[in-house]
Amino acid sequence: MPDNKFNLGNATRLISLLTLASRVLGLVRDSLIARTFGAGAAYDAFAFAFRVPNLFRRLFGEGALTAAFIPAFSECREKDGEEEAWRLFNVVFSFLLLTLTVILVAGELACLILPKTGLIAEKWDLPLKLLAVMFPYMPLICMTAFLAAMLQCRMRFGMAALSPTVLNVIWIASLLFVSYAFAKDERRQVYGVAIGILIAGVFQVGLQAWALRRISPAFRFIFDWRNPSLRKILVRMGPMIAGLAAVQLNTCFDGIMAVGLSGPEGGTFATIAGRAIRFPMLTGANSILYYGERLIEFPLGVFGIAVATAAFPAMSRAAAEKDSGAFRKALTDGLRLVIFIGVPASAGTILISSPLIELLFQRRAFTAVETARCARVVMASGIGIWAYCAIQVLARGFYSLGDVMTPVKTSATVVVLNLALNLSLVWFMREAGLSLATSLCATIQAVILYYVLSKRLPKGDNGPMLRCMLTTVTATAAMSVAVLLCMRLMPGIDPEQGKAAVFFLKCVRVGVPCCAGGAVYFLVAFLLRSAELKLLIGRGLA
Repeated sequence: MPDNKFNLGNATRLISLLTLASRVLGLVRDSLIARTFGAGAAYDAFAFAFRVPNLFRRLFGEGALTAAFIPAFSECREKDGEEEAWRLFNVVFSFLLLTLTVILVAGELACLILPKTGLIAEKWDLPLKLLAVMFPYMPLICMTAFLAAMLQCRMRFGMAALSPTVLNVIWIASLLFVSYAFAKDERRQVYGVAIGILIAGVFQVGLQAWALRRISPAFRFIFDWRNPSLRKILVRMGPMIAGLAAVQLNTCFDGIMAVGLSGPEGGTFATIAGRAIRFPMLTGANSILYYGERLIEFPLGVFGIAVATAAFPAMSRAAAEKDSGAFRKALTDGLRLVIFIGVPASAGTILISSPLIELLFQRRAFTAVETARCARVVMASGIGIWAYCAIQVLARGFYSLGDVMTPVKTSATVVVLNLALNLSLVWFMREAGLSLATSLCATIQAVILYYVLSKRLPKGDNGPMLRCMLTTVTATAAMSVAVLLCMRLMPGIDPEQGKAAVFFLKCVRVGVPCCAGGAVYFLVAFLLRSAELKLLIGRGLA
């Protein structure tokens, strides 16, 4: 896509369609995971181990480095030309590869040494062993994200959006293989899936490198640590990493709490002043959080991140050219799209959480008990879907302007609040309390970021944003009524009807309310002449 023909709607639709394919495969993957492992200690350990390389991906790949690099690359190309911009890419590429290698070695040593110190409980033995197996996925996925960001700078979004599909296909293949090869050995099954993750990482980074090589000069190792643009990127990254690390570490703390504060029914967590304190969560809490997060990431990945990814280069270019009008338009267009899709996604997810989990996960090792636990997590997380999406766009708006401190300060403040809410709500709501704390904090963070950023920009016409909010709320209310009516009319499920009939009824109980709700939402939006709907179907944005 040539730069001068960039269109936010076209880019968003491409990313969304490819991400949708990945998310559908992700649901298939998670359904197989639930069928194979359920919500028990083995998958608790795997879910924790998989969080760690993802934390680094969000920090170095999709987070701080990408947010600092894209504006710097755009600025370098604008001022110094194409050749110098590509040289900057190779300098950053070399620095990142070296840094990730050092982190990998340190992480592997920590996984080997910690169990031998006697400082950790026996329940952490399997999580740390799985982390040692999967930690090499960290540099692979971080480099994948960085190369994808470079492709996005060239307004090429397809291969980057295709990368998660590669992971899901290989993950599904690994699950099918271990289910057959190690049917009665859960530990060997999780190790087999962990190895599959590593194989997927090799393919992911290879595909991005191949796509970038087709449009770029050769990859070169350039260890020019004195490069002024590299220094500028590192200076920008410092506070970004601090802010993102606070958020991502809080997510990791959720996993640590879900493993460390969970135990068998009636099990004692600690004895304080002669009084026994029972575990606030049951074994499997980390698995339940994992399944809930996957469902929430469906709308976030399909649309929220797609809008932010597509809008970020446009905002960065407008900021580099000091075109405040173009910057405000790119930011506002992105936020209007986020509101238009994120609000009904929040409402719909909350309303159909139970039948959706029954359809996707409830079979074999995943029982009705786990379904009820997971539904509570999804409902609590669903409250914040629109906010998660908005934060993606707003944070990139600040980064495009070169302001990295405001998102950092906001994140740090919200993380403190999140931790306090976690420690409070977990005793009353179990794992759902952790999810509700995250949703409430995301909402607060989105409101603060929007307020501050709007004050930084020249005053513009707020009419389109207000019309978007009014249209969205009206259409969402109509959609919710349609969904609730459909759910009341749905037939019950009798397990004695047979597997095929039960599966068909589960599909009906999800499909009919979703289709009816979606049809009502878009019909009302059409009748109200929603400009955001026109953008989604390719007719521009007013």
